[in-house]
Amino acid sequence: MKLSIIAASIALAFATSLPAQSAEKASEQARESAEKRIEREHKAAMDQCKPLKGNAQDVCKAEADGKKRVAEAELKVQKKDTAENRRELAEAKAKAQYEVAKERCDDQKGDAKNACQNQAKANRDRAMAQARGKDETSSRGAGTTTSR
Repeated sequence: MKLSIIAASIALAFATSLPAQSAEKASEQARESAEKRIEREHKAAMDQCKPLKGNAQDVCKAEADGKKRVAEAELKVQKKDTAENRRELAEAKAKAQYEVAKERCDDQKGDAKNACQNQAKANRDRAMAQARGKDETSSRGAGTTTSR
């Protein structure tokens, strides 16, 4: 009697661990598949940049690299949805937008280029602050005045 109870317990333990292992394996395969898809899409995007010349090619490459970094950060969030991973995703988006904007500014000259670069930096800084959970306007108390 005791032997059959022990055997049943062991069988039950193995039976419940097998689906968990196969689910983990399927999840790992899905992640690897997504990583390969991201690499393929990045390579295809970079290939589309090859016929371009000058700054247009630089902008194209910055867009491709940014999309790859954002896709990798999204995959990380899908794997483990934590506040830190969501923050890293928001930062990846901000950095990608900044890199593209910075490259686009290179098409301009003089004061227009400087203004473009300053705007790109301001947009990046604002997005990074929001990603970190610090809204700059609320921390400075913008719009509030004290009168005596």
